[in-house]
Amino acid sequence: MSVFANYLKRLRSNRGLTQQQVIDYLSENDTSFRSLDITTYSRWERGVTTPKISKQILVARIYKDDIKVLIDDKLSFKDAEEIFLKEYIGPTQDPYQLGKERVTLYEGFFPIDKKTSSNIISFHKNFLQLDVNDNLFKNHNVAFSKAETITGHLCGHLLYTFIPINYPDELLDLELQKSSNVFKKLDKRQTQGLSLFFISDYSPIPEFRLAIFLHTVELLKENIDIKYFITNCYHEEILQLYEQFTEYEVISKGKPVRKGGVKLFGKRYSYVRLKFKTENYLSAKPFLYLITHAKSKLEALRRNMSSKTNL
Repeated sequence: MSVFANYLKRLRSNRGLTQQQVIDYLSENDTSFRSLDITTYSRWERGVTTPKISKQILVARIYKDDIKVLIDDKLSFKDAEEIFLKEYIGPTQDPYQLGKERVTLYEGFFPIDKKTSSNIISFHKNFLQLDVNDNLFKNHNVAFSKAETITGHLCGHLLYTFIPINYPDELLDLELQKSSNVFKKLDKRQTQGLSLFFISDYSPIPEFRLAIFLHTVELLKENIDIKYFITNCYHEEILQLYEQFTEYEVISKGKPVRKGGVKLFGKRYSYVRLKFKTENYLSAKPFLYLITHAKSKLEALRRNMSSKTNL
């Protein structure tokens, strides 16, 4: 019998639910289950058929269960990690700094120091070609992480926040250029659906890129109210990986460029903004096998990078 079939049996047994009660609750919480009938559900529970892993993850998230229960323990974490590190994380892109200085990871919220904010503004203007208002760097609802050497060399950053799921995608750029009043902190007491919005992230060192990914997984995995993940993609290899393993929607494009950036429908852009359903992102094959180890892996990276957190 499949892992998912056993999960459904335990779900009903532990909560004292009928099959119809499970169906009704799923359909109330997500429109994708509106067409689920008793015959299909019964086949799932008996292991006759199994829905795709993204739908399995959605069931567990709706019932606020740890999605790790859906992942087969026999899967090889080591092989998956090696594939992921090669295809997604990639090699170092800053060979002059590699191994010379210890890197410290800082995590907190804005505002930040003037030197770092100046570097991040330059990144948005010159690399992403994305206009952002200076007030963004004073917004207490924007979380900020950076990797920095002891001499103050910035070697990675992440800016993220949360927005209501009903906020129009096409207004995000305008929000970055103006007041940013729509941005929110994650409040586990609220029940309103949210989108996790990565305003920008970059690092030439693979350890920080891996830390960003693992932090993303933990945020999505642990918070059922995060329904979508929005991020700017500016590497061709990453976009190809997404195209191969998961589903997403392109909701915005950066400025046209002649070289670099990402190619979409025959044209190159400084970045493309992608929107994932949380369950689709978590179910991407190279990511899925890492989920059970994401927390311990992230904690180890934080220790190795001398982490200082205020999140």
